[in-house]
Amino acid sequence: MLHATSLAFTATVPDILKIARDANSATYETFASYGLAALIYLTISFVFVGIFRQLEKRLLSHLNPKSN
Repeated sequence: MLHATSLAFTATVPDILKIARDANSATYETFASYGLAALIYLTISFVFVGIFRQLEKRLLSHLNPKSN
């Protein structure tokens, strides 16, 4: 379910990059500020994918036959 990552991208990337750009201009630590922004986005993406995976598992459980 990578559809959740596009939602996270649209909602969060501009905000995260603005904060990273501000931190970079204040400290001149480009790798640290943008690296942290990348890790934050990665974490948000994994959280969204995990939530949707659990939701999909719960909502589609009736399609998996029980094995005896």
